[in-house]
Amino acid sequence: MTSVAFQHDVGAYLKAEIALNPEEVSTTDDGSERSGYAVDRQGLGSPCLSAKLVVPYAASLAAAETATVKVNLQDVTTTTGTWADYDDKDGSTANTATIGSTASTAAQTVNDVLEVDFDIGSAKRYLRVQVTPTLTASATETDTVDVAAVIVFGGADVNPAT
Repeated sequence: MTSVAFQHDVGAYLKAEIALNPEEVSTTDDGSERSGYAVDRQGLGSPCLSAKLVVPYAASLAAAETATVKVNLQDVTTTTGTWADYDDKDGSTANTATIGSTASTAAQTVNDVLEVDFDIGSAKRYLRVQVTPTLTASATETDTVDVAAVIVFGGADVNPAT
């Protein structure tokens, strides 16, 4: 049963951290994986056992063109260690949003968000997001995708979150 305090102030139980600054990706620099910031789970105030990766994106595509935004989360014990992919709650290490339609006969503008849930109870100290935007258009076209990422933490031992 959820408390009245939780129902009226869910924000007090969550902590958001920027994971990847917004950037515009064009046909000349797409397809490369972008690694976000190392987020220190110990710096959150209280250990959080749950996280939601939120990746907003906005695309400007020509007719019949598509794009994809692939995301994954990684963890590591120290920031100088080797990062490893971390499974989401469904056991997947890669989640992808497909943007646009090859059946479109006009220019396309798409604004949406990709959300992925994680049980981070067994995650190591540091987390980071990786985002790979890919455009199907040729390098001479002007298609773009804007991407960013935020990790929202919840399930802390002590509430409200700080």
